[in-house]
Amino acid sequence: MALAFGDATLTYAQLDARANQLAHRLREWGVGPESRVGVCLERSLELVVSLLAVLKAGGAYVPFDPGYPAQRLTWMFQDARPTVLLAQEHLVPGLPPTGRAWCAWTRRRRRCRACPCMRPRASRCRTRSRTSSSRPAARAAPRAR
Repeated sequence: MALAFGDATLTYAQLDARANQLAHRLREWGVGPESRVGVCLERSLELVVSLLAVLKAGGAYVPFDPGYPAQRLTWMFQDARPTVLLAQEHLVPGLPPTGRAWCAWTRRRRRCRACPCMRPRASRCRTRSRTSSSRPAARAAPRAR
């Protein structure tokens, strides 16, 4: 067993298959090296699948905490400018409009509406920190060699 969350579990084969499927979809939407993908998901199997898929597609994920106030999320979206946003369906109404492609995980189907490609020096994660103006700022974390 690779993952367990609540009553749901995924084997390594299932995790790999779901991540590959989403990675292919992300590639179709233009995600590749140096692309940023917003991830706004509560803790779940979908969160792990999404992070792995973004990395397999060659992109960098930008975590957006659904518990943040709307103004902070707006600043983060403006700063990060993600190519694609991955979110759970019930969180979408509370997110600022992005003008970007997005993919919503649904509770019923546990699927998102799937050729690994990783460059060793590309960014893998964009993290947030506060600046002196209290606005969040993005920092790129390089991939490990």
